[in-house]
Amino acid sequence: MIRNVKNWISQGIPIDGIGSQGHLTSGQGANAPGAMAALCAAAPLCALTEVDIQNGSNADWTNVLKACMDQKNCVGITVWGVRDPDSWRPQGNPLLFDSNYKAKGNYNALIQALS
Repeated sequence: MIRNVKNWISQGIPIDGIGSQGHLTSGQGANAPGAMAALCAAAPLCALTEVDIQNGSNADWTNVLKACMDQKNCVGITVWGVRDPDSWRPQGNPLLFDSNYKAKGNYNALIQALS
């Protein structure tokens, strides 16, 4: 898709931005910086959408956050949902809040990374 977007822009087709869905599993957060660098180089604006990380560690979540923050044209990150049982794939506790809307350690790691 990155190649296509670059090609379309070079042909004068107006493309304002590009995004990528972030349905990840444990350990894949480490790939986010490289993926976002490539994605964000393709268009004027970029975003990471629908982020959920099955069995994600604090490092997975903070790598995703930093991947966007390190790109000047990354306009944001959207999390897929709020609490684990409402996820489209609730196994693996992929979101930032538990079934009682209690913030999990991953949420606290993101807050700390933003501080």
